[in-house]
Amino acid sequence: MRQPNCRLWSSATREGAIDSQTLTSAESDFRPVAAWATVAILMIFQFLSVIDRQIVAILANAIEADLGLTDVQLSLLQGLAFAMFYSCVGIPIGIAVDRFSRRHVAWLAISFWSLSSAACGLATNFVGLFFGRMGVGAGEAGLTPVATSLITENFPRGRSATPMGMFAASFYAGAGLAFVLGGALVHWLSGLGPISAPVIGAIKPWQAAFLLTGLPGLAFALLAFLMHDPRDARRRASPTIAHETMSFRMLLASRPRLLFYFLVGWGILSAYSYAVAAWTPAFVMRVYGWDPAQVGLSIGLLIAGCGLAGCVLGGLVMDAMIRAGIKGAPFLFTALVMGISLPFYIGAYLVGDSTWMLVLFGIAMFFAAPMGSGAYASLGVVAPPGARGKTAAIFTFFMATLGTAMGPFAAALITDFVFGDKARVGEALALFGCIVVPLGISLLLVGRKYYVAEEVKDQSSSAIR
Repeated sequence: MRQPNCRLWSSATREGAIDSQTLTSAESDFRPVAAWATVAILMIFQFLSVIDRQIVAILANAIEADLGLTDVQLSLLQGLAFAMFYSCVGIPIGIAVDRFSRRHVAWLAISFWSLSSAACGLATNFVGLFFGRMGVGAGEAGLTPVATSLITENFPRGRSATPMGMFAASFYAGAGLAFVLGGALVHWLSGLGPISAPVIGAIKPWQAAFLLTGLPGLAFALLAFLMHDPRDARRRASPTIAHETMSFRMLLASRPRLLFYFLVGWGILSAYSYAVAAWTPAFVMRVYGWDPAQVGLSIGLLIAGCGLAGCVLGGLVMDAMIRAGIKGAPFLFTALVMGISLPFYIGAYLVGDSTWMLVLFGIAMFFAAPMGSGAYASLGVVAPPGARGKTAAIFTFFMATLGTAMGPFAAALITDFVFGDKARVGEALALFGCIVVPLGISLLLVGRKYYVAEEVKDQSSSAIR
C-alpha cells in the first residue's frame, strides 16, 4: 500500500491549530493565565539550569588549587563532560517528551540535574566531578524539548514567538547573573573559613557552593506539576488519542533539505555565540588588564541586561512578522539580527578602548540575543505536534556539537595558529565571526526558501482536497 504523502499537514497545524485527529491549542482553547504561568515556570527552570551549568567556571580556580587539576582537566569539566551527555541524552528524552506527560519529564530532568550538581559538591577528585557534570548535562538536555513543545502548544499562531523570546531571555539573565551572584557566593563562603555540613562533615567553600546551588532545584522541580500541558488535558478528555499525527521519521522523509538547513544553520550561528561567551572575558583581561571581578560584573550585567531586552523585543517583532503574513519569519528574522550584530562584535574586539568596547559589545549582544528566540520559534513551524520533542532534541544535539564543542575550540585554533599570540584573541573572534556568521545566515535563508516552497505545496494540496 502506498504511504500517505507526509507533506500534507497544513501550516495551521504547524503553528498549533487542529486537524481531524489531533486537538492542539487553537484560538478558542487559548488560556492566557495558564499559558503565561507555564512560561514563567519554564523561565525559572532555565535560570536554574544556567546557574548549575556555569557554576564550575566561577569555581574553577578554587577547584584547581584544592584538587591539583590541570587546565585541560578543567576544560573537560566545562566542555566535554557536559556537552557529550547534553547532546546525546537529549534524543531519547525528546522521544519521551512526544510520548509521555511533559510535566513528569520536566520534573525528572530538573531533579536529576539538581542532584548531579549537588553531587559535584561531594566529589573529592577529578573523576567524581566529571561524572557529576555528566549528570548535569544529561538532566539539562530535557529542558529545551519540554519548553519548546509546551510553549508552542500553549499559544496560538502569531503569539508564540513572544513567550519563546521570554524563555530565551531567561538564559541570558541567568548567564549574566551567574557571574555576579556566583562570584558573591564564592566570596562569602571563602570568608567563612572551615565549613561543617550536617551528615557530610567538613567541606571546602567550592563544595558548599555546589550544594547550595544544586539542592534547591529539587524543590523548584515541583513547579513542573503546575504547568499547563494541553496534551494531558486532551488525553483526559479523550483517552483513545494515543499520539499525534506525524512522527519525526515522517518529517525527515518529507523535508530532509529543510531540516538540514534548519539544524546546521542555527548550529553554525550558535558556534559563534559560544565562542563569544567563552573568550570575551579572556579578551578583556588580556587586552585591558581587568581582574575577574571587573569582568564578571561588567560583562555579566551586559549579557543579562542587553540579552534579556533583545530577546523580549525580538519575540514581539517576530510575532508581528508572523501576523503580517511574512512566511518563514523566524528564519528571516534570525538572519537579519545576526547580520546586524556582526559589525558591532567586530568593532568591540578591534576598537582598542575599553569603554567603547563595552558599548559596542552591548549593542551586539542586544541584536544577537534574539537568535535564540528565532531558533525556538522555528521549531514550532518546522515540526508538527507529534515530532516537536524529538526535533527539539536533535536541534539541541546540533547546537551542543557545533556550538558548545566546536565554537570555542575553533576560535582558540585561530588565536594559536593564525595569530600566534594569546593577546590577539579579540582579532581571532572577529575573524571567526566573519567566517561563520555569513555562512550561517546563508544556510538559514536557503532553509527559508525550502520552508516557503513546502508551505505552498501544503496549501495547494489542501485546496485540491
